[in-house]
Amino acid sequence: MPPGSTPTLPPTTPESAPPTIKAPSSTTMTRASPTPTDATAPTSTAATPRPRPLHLGPSPGALPPPAPSPVPVVDQLGDPSAPTGTIFSGTINMANTILGSGMLAMPYAISSVGLALGLVLVLVSGLAAAFGLWLLTHVARHLAGSDRARGPRTPAGFFALSTITYPTAAVYFDAAIAIKCFGVATSYLIVIGDLMPEVVRGLLNVDNGNILVWRSFWILVSSLPIVPLSFAHRLDSLRHTSMVALLAVVYLVGMVIYFFAQPDFNVTPGEIVAVRLSLDFFKTLPIFVFAFTCHQNILAVYNELGDNAQSQVNVVISSACSAALIVYYVIGVLGYLQFGDGVAGNIITMYPVTPVVTFGRLALAILFVFSYPIQAHPCRTSLTKVLLHVSGPQPPESDTPTERSPLLPTSPSYASVEQDDPRPAGQASHSTQTIPVPTAPRRRWWFADASAIHVALTTGIVVLSYSIALVVQSLDTVLAVVGATGSTTICYILPGVFYYKIYERKPWTWVKCGAVVMAVPGCVIMACC
Repeated sequence: MPPGSTPTLPPTTPESAPPTIKAPSSTTMTRASPTPTDATAPTSTAATPRPRPLHLGPSPGALPPPAPSPVPVVDQLGDPSAPTGTIFSGTINMANTILGSGMLAMPYAISSVGLALGLVLVLVSGLAAAFGLWLLTHVARHLAGSDRARGPRTPAGFFALSTITYPTAAVYFDAAIAIKCFGVATSYLIVIGDLMPEVVRGLLNVDNGNILVWRSFWILVSSLPIVPLSFAHRLDSLRHTSMVALLAVVYLVGMVIYFFAQPDFNVTPGEIVAVRLSLDFFKTLPIFVFAFTCHQNILAVYNELGDNAQSQVNVVISSACSAALIVYYVIGVLGYLQFGDGVAGNIITMYPVTPVVTFGRLALAILFVFSYPIQAHPCRTSLTKVLLHVSGPQPPESDTPTERSPLLPTSPSYASVEQDDPRPAGQASHSTQTIPVPTAPRRRWWFADASAIHVALTTGIVVLSYSIALVVQSLDTVLAVVGATGSTTICYILPGVFYYKIYERKPWTWVKCGAVVMAVPGCVIMACC
């Protein structure tokens, strides 16, 4: 090294080191300026060019460059390098996730608490669900590479979010999500088995011994469209079937309006009250919670959006939740005003057997057929993460140490640090520091690749859910368990605790207070209901 020169740092990029970490100086060497040796060489008064440093590598104490966050094997089933989702497809899939069997029970839920209190609970549940969706997508931006506009993205998921917040609880969170989605998918099969025999009786004059009115027959027949759709790798590929399912929702809304305005359909409504407080409040509260639960699919939509900037994701969230709110208000209010406190848990059973109602039942059956894959997708994703966890790490094949990023959190509290985005202006889509997800250790599998995992888990989900649906006939029991446990966890608890952990050491803001306020009642609902 020439005398007087000083060691220089190699140029760094925003992605290689955050502004809060300063690497030690590395050893460099400079090339001396050429000196004329010939007496006839022309002399120049121009300034001598600045010596260019020759980087010979980092000093022994220097930090290694951060390793890029790898794409987990479970998320390589699709094509994370080419997200093609749009706002429209994301909204359609999210709305289809929200609107299901919950809208059939909404008039009964409102009758249990009164009209005024019911309207408030529907609105509060919708706003809380939308807030929880925003919290999840905001926290997902702390995963390094999850919001890249180009190139491969690091897929965001509940397991990845748990890794940077509560690593030891990650497997339990995914297990709860898998159980919830599995329960909802099974409830869809139960409803299909109840609806289709009534459709046949409304269209054909058959006796009860005919196979066409067997509940088990129609559950098995529904597997013809359900099974192929359940093997879809990407949620975005189900957007066309989701559009068909939402047409069934439109038909149901029209049917409720038709009978409410039909003067020939005269019924004597039961008692209609504004507020009713009783112990049934805690029994029906999970129905409101269950009605807006779609959080299990928001991260898949976030991953697949071509432009997943927060403003674009907000459009998807607000559009899907607003559409669901309108549907619940129309069906819930008109159904309660028409039948009063005598309304049944399934609104469609209150109407006479006419062609309009028969086709309404058929439309609902189609809705649930196309909604089953929407639940199977997150169920399979969460089960894969659980399976990866319990399989145990595979010993390394060589003595080469595993490459780790210096940005990896060494303690759970590291994830609480928020920094300004180091990327140049115009390239950053948010203003928070991204945290790399730890490299998943290699696993020992009895089957070789990710495709085999995909096929095996999907087959298991379908076979087990169909087996339960053929035996269990009580939909109320399934909805009560799912609404009070899985739905509450996904919709209220996880978004709140994830956000709080990320900003644990930051000043309290209204968003942080809202996250805590939403998580605490979620725990109470799960314990009391």
